[in-house]
Amino acid sequence: MQTLPESWPFSRPLALLTDLDDTVLDGGQLHSSVLQALESLHHAGIAVVAITGRPAGWAEVAAHHWPIFGAIGENGSMAYRRVGKVVQTHDCVPPDIRAERMHQLRVLRTQVQEAFPWLRDAGDVRGRVTDHAWDIGETEDISVAHVSLVRAFLEAHGARTATSSIHLHATFDTHDKATGALAFLYRELQIDPAVALDSVPFIGDSANDRPCFSAFAQTVGVANIDGQLHALPRPPLFRTKGARGHGFCELTRSLLAARG
Repeated sequence: MQTLPESWPFSRPLALLTDLDDTVLDGGQLHSSVLQALESLHHAGIAVVAITGRPAGWAEVAAHHWPIFGAIGENGSMAYRRVGKVVQTHDCVPPDIRAERMHQLRVLRTQVQEAFPWLRDAGDVRGRVTDHAWDIGETEDISVAHVSLVRAFLEAHGARTATSSIHLHATFDTHDKATGALAFLYRELQIDPAVALDSVPFIGDSANDRPCFSAFAQTVGVANIDGQLHALPRPPLFRTKGARGHGFCELTRSLLAARG
């Protein structure tokens, strides 16, 4: 893993994919320096697409209010793009299948409550559509061993799982961050998946970013990724010197420097 160069060594990208928590956000906060960086990328013609494990409702707000091209929530399943004054929504499955999967999640949550009464729902579950999340690091401190135990239980009940630095997720959808991002880039920007995998950068920080770190060629980890490297089969190509939002601003400067 190389230190991120001051000037991006590849051609200027059409788009940039970014995680949110502990990548763009610091302790859940969007600081003015990061907002400025997002605006700079927007004015430079680089379409920033946020892809997060946070709820669909949060992704919709980000797409509506932030200077970004779009946002994908719940690890790839729900996508939002502002067009004029309207935010367009794209669900990866039709309404009848979504209703059935939401029912399955409610049943699964009850089973988890009975099996692991010490486990707490994530604070943002009310905004979720395609998955359920439990707090393992945002306000709670759940050991790796206990998280592994719950994951095994969820997967034994047919769910797909993912972990971030703060949440454990369960879903019955098939999308992950990489497939959700590729579908969005093709649908909204007409970027062929093969081209996207080779030329669209991704920046992230944790284990639920693993699909993007594994799939995309141009990847960056912010400095706080160090504690997550054991969970990544393929580490990012570059590492920023700064952590969290400072690292995102570092990448922004590198991308803009490459433009001249």
